[in-house]
Amino acid sequence: MSKIAYSTLNSFLKTKIADANLFTRTVSIALGVSLARLAALPTSAPESARAFYAEQIQPGIEQQAVSFNEGIVVDLDLTWQVARSIWMVRCGLAHPPALLELPQEGTPGDFLVGMSGCSYVLDKAIYDFLNANKEVIYVIMNRICSTMNEVANPQVRQA
Repeated sequence: MSKIAYSTLNSFLKTKIADANLFTRTVSIALGVSLARLAALPTSAPESARAFYAEQIQPGIEQQAVSFNEGIVVDLDLTWQVARSIWMVRCGLAHPPALLELPQEGTPGDFLVGMSGCSYVLDKAIYDFLNANKEVIYVIMNRICSTMNEVANPQVRQA
């Protein structure tokens, strides 16, 4: 992203995240969700969603997160963990398993997450953080996605 885009986005993020102690965590999680939502899904059920992610999706997400980190510091490990988890849930919902396993005690998630067959990939603390802060996360995710799109396609400005 360009320096101007980083500066504008960083200023916006600081208006939405009042607690400086939560800034990096919140932006890292929102970036991870955003990158997972922007990543492609397989057109048919992969033999192994984990292998498909590792081979086809993870390199691009890692590169985008590192690029983002050059302008706005994030916790890359947390961003990558969240991106993988959210992408796995998306893939599970797009290509659901034939049989669902009963959720284990303490597994985070609601009915839709459980239906994806991927509730095991979500860290409970991150799941709870997303639920507790969903309004600000949605706003930040939308801004991150529109900024990344604007930088990738400068001739097409978002409304």
